[in-house]
Amino acid sequence: RAGTRCTVDCPIEAECPQSAKKYFLDYPERWKAYAWECLEYLGEP
Repeated sequence: RAGTRCTVDCPIEAECPQSAKKYFLDYPERWKAYAWECLEYLGEP
């Protein structure tokens, strides 16, 4: 039933409890302290 990408072609994205759109795009303030600061040590590519 799911598409290949949450934000592109998934017909159940709005109801999906694992929606990447909900986690990362709709509420980015939830993740900035958790994910991005942990990756700072990697520096610029």
